[in-house]
Amino acid sequence: MLRNIPNFITILNLLTGVTGIWFVLEANPYTAALLVLLAAIFDFFDGLAARLLNMHSAIGKSLDSLADIVSFGVLPGMIVFKLLAVSLGVGAESPWESDLLISGKILLLVPLFIPAFSAIRLARFDNDDRQISEFRGLPTPANAIFIASWLGSYPVLNQQLPWLYNPWIIAVISLALSFLLITDVKMFSLKFQTFDLRSNLVRYIFLFLSLILIVFFKITGSLLSILIYILLSLYSNLKKKPAEISSLRN
Repeated sequence: MLRNIPNFITILNLLTGVTGIWFVLEANPYTAALLVLLAAIFDFFDGLAARLLNMHSAIGKSLDSLADIVSFGVLPGMIVFKLLAVSLGVGAESPWESDLLISGKILLLVPLFIPAFSAIRLARFDNDDRQISEFRGLPTPANAIFIASWLGSYPVLNQQLPWLYNPWIIAVISLALSFLLITDVKMFSLKFQTFDLRSNLVRYIFLFLSLILIVFFKITGSLLSILIYILLSLYSNLKKKPAEISSLRN
């Protein structure tokens, strides 16, 4: 029974993603966005349960990636499609209607990059020994949370920053996120090996800022938190490069 607890939580992640897809199809993307966040919680706890119980297996690893491609690949791709369709003024019933400009039809293909590149990201993760204590490329849950928060923030941000929901901006941001998934850029993990302040300074800064942002800005705070995560990771890479160059010279 104990051995199956992590896999059971992973299945909850998968079913949450499938339910989210159903809500998008039923024209209820806001509930789908909340389910992305719930799937991310399940994804965190299945790994935590596996570590605490010391229950690691090839089946569990594969199952985790299969669940993630649904919850953090297909579901966010459908959410972006919905965002694009709304921004183009297209009804959910007939998104490919003939009076839509060819440029609009091309834009509606952009969300396909998200599940495709998420699959590549997950396949690399499963076969990359370097990603034990850090990530290479944007993790799929972080990407999905950003997209879900982006949609969830629509009522607020559309009034203050309406350009964020322009179809071309949506397409550019989606493509940028997709390419971040498959880059080789180092991104820090929230898996603490120790709780030492010096070695975990970036993690503590991120968690502190995220808590503040979510408390004050709610779902928009989640979007800002992922943005901070990306910026902190890029900063850490830039900070390490001069040190690596210096060590090579020595």
